[in-house]
Amino acid sequence: KQYALDLNFGEMEFDWDERILTMRTIGRNMHGSPLLSAKWSFDQLSGRSMMPGSTYTAKDLDDAYTAQIVDGPVGSRDWVCINHRGTQNQLLTKVGYATNSVVLVLFLLLPYIVL
Repeated sequence: KQYALDLNFGEMEFDWDERILTMRTIGRNMHGSPLLSAKWSFDQLSGRSMMPGSTYTAKDLDDAYTAQIVDGPVGSRDWVCINHRGTQNQLLTKVGYATNSVVLVLFLLLPYIVL
């Protein structure tokens, strides 16, 4: 079967002039045709144009884009990262920082506690 990682490898090709990303999965025969191949334009990946089969509308992407802008207006060519899980919750952010801090302090104090 062709499911093992040692039998397959992938490659990503960035065409900066055409603004296209091509991803290929190549099997055992690296000189043969790819097993899987897909192409996306940079505009599709950034949400400027819709992907085929997408359930999001352009308004959904615009709303998410606008919600992420905190420091003022962003130009049309600037990039804004949009969290795939939605907007960040302030409480969860603080709990995450507190948990990481407690774990770090425990690891730093662990040698003194054990001795």
